[in-house]
Amino acid sequence: MTHVRNAGKPFAARPQDPVPRALVLLALVDVGLIAAHLLFWAALRGRSNAVDSLTNLESESSVGTWWSVVQLLAAGVGFALVGLARHRCSGDRVARWFGVLAGALVVASMDELVQVHERFSVLATRLAGNGPFQDTGPWMLVLGPLALVVLAVLARQVAVALRDDRRAFGLLVAGGIAVVAGAAGAEIGRNWVDHNSAGWALQVAVEEGLELSGASMLVLAGLSACASGGVRLTLASAPNTAAELSSAGDSGFLDLTDGAVGSEASPAQADAVEPLVGSPIRAPSPDDR
Repeated sequence: MTHVRNAGKPFAARPQDPVPRALVLLALVDVGLIAAHLLFWAALRGRSNAVDSLTNLESESSVGTWWSVVQLLAAGVGFALVGLARHRCSGDRVARWFGVLAGALVVASMDELVQVHERFSVLATRLAGNGPFQDTGPWMLVLGPLALVVLAVLARQVAVALRDDRRAFGLLVAGGIAVVAGAAGAEIGRNWVDHNSAGWALQVAVEEGLELSGASMLVLAGLSACASGGVRLTLASAPNTAAELSSAGDSGFLDLTDGAVGSEASPAQADAVEPLVGSPIRAPSPDDR
């Protein structure tokens, strides 16, 4: 719930579904980065300079790499909030799996920046050689299937909690598959493409485009899960009295201002925090356990 206090007078506004607007913003940024990559490559023809390092999606110092890091980290934070809300309200084991999912996304964000998988590729090359993968190394043959297995396990574990929000579940699965397909699938083509050709620029655009769009879907999945799970961002001035502080968290939903979660809500409060998608966090059923 968005809660704004002005001169001690609370004003509660029913929020709109955040996913459609976020979808437009994320799509514009993703398309803009891919377009910049292709346009500047055509203009510079692979000549390395300051502009190329910023727009070339292949470069680890590009704006596109930074954006992927931000997306994966934001998705992880979103699912961490869902797990925290579920843990406080129901305490079932699914909350822990949301935490594992959030951790996996944070690790993926870190890997996008520090390139841990590239170091694994060096080790794999020393043990088995590059074979036909002279440019990338064979890392994707091991880490690609492993990433899909991890995705399948996590999706299965949180499926019960997201059964009332099929949008979030669908975005989670589709986003994860797109990220893995780009990182471990499309990258294979780089081994047989001339780096000075237009085909290379297109191959990188496809590879990074899959990763960017997949990360965007993961962010949207986190937003949708927050909306359906009762997580509300609260913007409020500092409470002036102890009574005001004690009443800040009596809605039964996760309050990100003071972290309090109550057990009962007045009719007005319940109406103000009505979930945007699906239903709020509920007590666990036997199926959840």
